[in-house]
Amino acid sequence: MRKKFRLPWKKFGRRQEGAVAVEFALVITLLLFILGGVIDFGHYLYLRNVATNASREGARLGAVYSNPRITSGDIQNYITQKYGPSLGYGNGSAPQVTVTGAGGASGTDLSVTVTVQKEWFLLDCFISGLSNYQALTHPAGVTVMKLE
Repeated sequence: MRKKFRLPWKKFGRRQEGAVAVEFALVITLLLFILGGVIDFGHYLYLRNVATNASREGARLGAVYSNPRITSGDIQNYITQKYGPSLGYGNGSAPQVTVTGAGGASGTDLSVTVTVQKEWFLLDCFISGLSNYQALTHPAGVTVMKLE
């Protein structure tokens, strides 16, 4: 009985040893991109939430304390000192705080706007033009209260 002699190149398309590794490489790449996008968007939501809380607290500070009236500089310093590290102040980009109506008469509006600069880590590489939208690169919190 004669043994069949098979050439090694004929087995090339039939071998399965590396198939799992290739599938894993494709799937893990996709999962890492999705995870990076979720983390990046979560960071945006975090910055927007902290900016909103900072503007609320700054407006409350200016609205409640009436003797003597809190100035806009006091509100800006308070927000920058308390919320600066959470809003990226340690990275060199301090939050921009705009206060209008501070020190006014009772019953007038006090508006506090806190704007932060957001650097997109991963999504900006894959979504072209993402950094052109002001709302996505500068999340902001705005609060308006009546002075007491």
